[in-house]
Amino acid sequence: MRKSVNILLGIVVVWVIFLVPGEVSAVLQKIGAQTAGAEQKPEITIPSVARIIPLSANVSGLFTRLQNNLRQGGDFSDIEKRYAAIGAELEMLVREFVQLKETGGVKIRDLYRFREVAVSQNFLLESIGKPLVAEIRRVENWKTEWLAEKSRWKAWQSSLLEDQSPEQLKVAFNTTRKTLDTGLELIMQRLENLLALQAKGGDVARSIDVFEADLFDALSVARREYLFSKAPPLLSVDFLSQLRGDLWSVVLEDLRRFSWPGVHFFHQYGWNFLIQLCCVLAVMGVIHRSRDALKASEHWKFLADRPVASALFITIATLGLFLLYFPHLRAFRLIYTVVGGFACVRLLGRVVDRPWKKQAVYGVMMVHVLMELLVVIGLPLPLFRLWIFLVSLVALCFLVYWARKCSVLKEARFYVGLFWVTGVLFGVIIIAQVWGKTGISMYLFRSMTKSMALTLPYIFFIYLIYGGLHWVFYASPVWRVKLLRSDAQFHVKRIGFLFVVAIVAFALLPAVLVVWGLYDSLPEATKHMYSLGISIGSVRISTGMLITLAGTFYGVFLTSRILPKVLLDEAVSGYDLSRGVRRSIGQLIRYGVIFIGFLLTFIILGYDFTKITIILSALGVGIGFGLQGIVNNFISGLILLFERPLTEGDTIEIGTNYANISKIGLRATIVRTFDEADLIIPNADLINNQVTNWTLTNREMRLRLPVGVAYGSDVPLVVETILTCAREHKDVAKSPAPEVLFMNFGDSSLNFELRVWTQDIDKMMQVRSALYHEIERKFRELNIVIPFPQRDVHFSSYDHTAGLIKTPGYAEGQEDI
Repeated sequence: MRKSVNILLGIVVVWVIFLVPGEVSAVLQKIGAQTAGAEQKPEITIPSVARIIPLSANVSGLFTRLQNNLRQGGDFSDIEKRYAAIGAELEMLVREFVQLKETGGVKIRDLYRFREVAVSQNFLLESIGKPLVAEIRRVENWKTEWLAEKSRWKAWQSSLLEDQSPEQLKVAFNTTRKTLDTGLELIMQRLENLLALQAKGGDVARSIDVFEADLFDALSVARREYLFSKAPPLLSVDFLSQLRGDLWSVVLEDLRRFSWPGVHFFHQYGWNFLIQLCCVLAVMGVIHRSRDALKASEHWKFLADRPVASALFITIATLGLFLLYFPHLRAFRLIYTVVGGFACVRLLGRVVDRPWKKQAVYGVMMVHVLMELLVVIGLPLPLFRLWIFLVSLVALCFLVYWARKCSVLKEARFYVGLFWVTGVLFGVIIIAQVWGKTGISMYLFRSMTKSMALTLPYIFFIYLIYGGLHWVFYASPVWRVKLLRSDAQFHVKRIGFLFVVAIVAFALLPAVLVVWGLYDSLPEATKHMYSLGISIGSVRISTGMLITLAGTFYGVFLTSRILPKVLLDEAVSGYDLSRGVRRSIGQLIRYGVIFIGFLLTFIILGYDFTKITIILSALGVGIGFGLQGIVNNFISGLILLFERPLTEGDTIEIGTNYANISKIGLRATIVRTFDEADLIIPNADLINNQVTNWTLTNREMRLRLPVGVAYGSDVPLVVETILTCAREHKDVAKSPAPEVLFMNFGDSSLNFELRVWTQDIDKMMQVRSALYHEIERKFRELNIVIPFPQRDVHFSSYDHTAGLIKTPGYAEGQEDI
């Protein structure tokens, strides 16, 4: 019966939680909608007749300011010319693309060049149109203001102007109406001109979009043809016949088609290169001024040894990305690849500590630079195939050599496995080239070498990040926080791991996918990668959300570990807290940070706080039905943390065992006995039951050692001997002084009790044992006997005639009854 009542009560509570708030919220929404509808009709305040003429004069002033603003709005004829220039260049590009398609001579590198130009022109078009968009918005705001002003004056006229109104009042209204109409005409004329100019830019943008769509289709077809293209086998007569004398004329023809940017390009983007040059000089200056501090750092001293390479690499890596939008990307990509690659390997050469690592770094970057150079100059296919075959063969030999050497040197298995996997891929490339599968071979070779070369700068940045974290925890003022000092290496590894995962997940992995041709651009790769997921009802769970949640949880728990140590350090807080108090407050701070992390998690998931309150209400119902014990233990844990009757590190007595408190958790407390056994005790048991805490106020403890001596012993000598043993022990407190009490007369001994104090309860068993050892040794030296209980056992015989027990040894006539 009681169970049925509980179930019925639960149903009613759930109905109240989930249904009633829905009805109430619906009513509130209806009322809110009515209120919003009422607020959409603002009331217009009618001024007095005495203010109409001054307000009309103000409108004339507004009109004058409007004319001045329109005159100072700027001349956008230059934008029109630039739109026309972009359109003309695009038209030439489309004509060239169509001509190549008709003749069948379009190559995949030409399609990439066309796409790069289209992307750069689109970017340039957007940058040109930004001032125009800002001006349109400003004129649109003027239009809104003047329409509102016209509506006010129309309402005032209908309220104040009557047939018998003064003539001056009618003149003021007519003048104001004409002024407002004239101002609106000027605004609309300006808006029409701006929109017409924007429409020309829109036509150019549509042409670029159509051209990009055609390029996308052509690239898809070209990629398939390129990937599955075939050629004569490498060791065949047909291939050798391709190595004829006119190959170099083809190379020269491709070089003539390659053009460097003209004066217009440098006039448009020269300031970007000037900024990069200034950044290079600034970085070199900073490194030169900080060279002593850099040389003192184990992780950053290579920056001081290579200042020019450091400045070039940092500048190219940070400010060179704007070249992605330039129409002459191929030429500048080659220059930046050569300069940046040289700087990168110069720096990594100072970082790596193994000769084979240096050989790998220099080899990868050299092959990548040569690959970019050969692609730019357009090396003929037979020579390109021969070059790929030779490089792959040399790389395979080096990989086998490095793998064996790493096995001999007992390097990490990761390197050995990586070498064998890469060697297998190079073997596939060699076989494909020999077989004539040029598309697969060239695709694998270029993607592999470019991915490896792309990974080197990320390795360098990761090394810099670890160096920065090492400086933060070992050389910065953070080192003064002694609570962090012991775990500095742990925190460097954990925070560094978070940065490494973020760099790999959000930068390196999308870039590698772009290199392998799965996506066309880095933003597209990042967007598609982290938008993948599944939908459960109305909730979309994507990979980006999961990675963000994992990073949030990791960061929250890492913060909950570091923040209490920083806040509770004596140098930061100014208080020298005891160990137990520090641990309790630290636990509370940790719980607070974790709670904030859970709130952030709900926000990332898109939950609204009203739903969270419903969840908490349902949780309350669950607590009422079956979670009382868990909540009881949780509240008891909070009481332990706030009231602190027990703190971590305290020594308590549980039954007949002594134990140290290891951790006070949310639900239970973990204690470790002196036998190194862990006991898990619910927090409610520690609050509701009696617990002996030996170290609540201090760690001193009084020991009681019972000692027995034989009857007839010299009592003063016994007392003095016991006291001497206690006074000579180093772990026995001098104050209060040891004392010996004569307790009682035992069955076979005189019973004494030694009472001493020890400063540390953790040493009580050692002190007790050492004192007993010393007392026993002294007693043997002084011939003081320690008795043991003695019992006399008599065997008696039974006389059946007399009914008496005869005890041997009794005289005749004596009876033992």
